[in-house]
Amino acid sequence: MLLCLACVDYRERFELVYFLQSLAMERTLVIKAEVPYDGPSLPSVATVWPAADWYEREAHDLFGVVFEGHPDLSPLLLYPEFEGFPGRKEYAFYEYREF
Repeated sequence: MLLCLACVDYRERFELVYFLQSLAMERTLVIKAEVPYDGPSLPSVATVWPAADWYEREAHDLFGVVFEGHPDLSPLLLYPEFEGFPGRKEYAFYEYREF
């Protein structure tokens, strides 16, 4: 089963980290996938692990990673008109923005 999906910003690339666990075998597995910083995308795993649905939407909201084949990448944490990706290290938090 999927325990967690994390996205790490290394400025020149993103690393998607999948934490999987087998209860039967009492083992945890960590899988890492690198994607380019510009135009990051990789196949969705939401059809394999339904728990990935919200994790992928969160990574899409905060980092701009596109999960190909995902059924619904609509905003999960941010409002639809939000501009930019606040999870990225390059995001300027100090700039004032009106709602």
